[in-house]
Amino acid sequence: MISLQTAKFPWTITDSNLIRSLLLYGPCKPDTNFPVNNNGKRFSSSYYFLTTKSGTKIPRTWLCYSYNLDCVYCESCWLFADRSYSKFKWDWIYGINDWNHLSQSIQRHESSIQHLDAAKVRSIWIKNETIDASLEKQYTDEAMKWRNNELLDILSTELRHLICNNIRSSNFFSVILDSTQDKTKQDQVSLVIRYTTLDFEKKQIQIKESFLGFYLLFHHGAANYVGLLQNTLMKLDLNIMKCQGQGYDGAAVMSGSITGVQKRICDIVLNATFVHCCSHNTNLVLCDAAKSSRKI
Repeated sequence: MISLQTAKFPWTITDSNLIRSLLLYGPCKPDTNFPVNNNGKRFSSSYYFLTTKSGTKIPRTWLCYSYNLDCVYCESCWLFADRSYSKFKWDWIYGINDWNHLSQSIQRHESSIQHLDAAKVRSIWIKNETIDASLEKQYTDEAMKWRNNELLDILSTELRHLICNNIRSSNFFSVILDSTQDKTKQDQVSLVIRYTTLDFEKKQIQIKESFLGFYLLFHHGAANYVGLLQNTLMKLDLNIMKCQGQGYDGAAVMSGSITGVQKRICDIVLNATFVHCCSHNTNLVLCDAAKSSRKI
């Protein structure tokens, strides 16, 4: 809390950052043993609240007390009152210390146009502060999301590069393609490469399957799948002529023996044998078995 607000700052503040800082610290409302003036009167913290007839206390957020100046002032008018207003008054900015008539002074000030307008501007500033904070958090979260995505992209690119190096060192490989729609209703084709590596220490041949990514498919024709596969392998610097096997589901566009994907790839690479995907076959068997079973 800033206990010396008006004694330490200019009577008129135009620096928006300073205004926001003062609002952030909150109004100066010390509750202490207030000094007694020459008339034996002093300020009371009870003035910080408007007490209704039912006894409900409503805080006067605008009312502040300066211990240095021994006076009360209106923070809203100090920070937001329109100095060009024809009936503008400095009284509640310089400070009021007539404790005998403070209640009447407060009532008059609370109903004045100068104060009401300043209170409206203050409310807008506070709301904007909340909106700004919310937007700042949103921007920060979004930036963090993109930074994470960028990091994942870098890692996946490096990993894909290492995998492709292993695939290139192999004499042959097979391709496994499948497609599905993402949440935006766009078709994504998954590409898996099956290949062999040689472990020289163990003198063993290892069979590996590596997922290389999802690739956007705009149309569903066999030529579109083939074109996507060729372009992807070319970008990854993988020679399609090493492709000796194909694995797809049983859809005609993929497995068709006349114009299907497997036939078109065989036209490019004669020995690229097509095998109906075992996992897809298993899935079909399980589905048919479930359908043929009686409900219990």
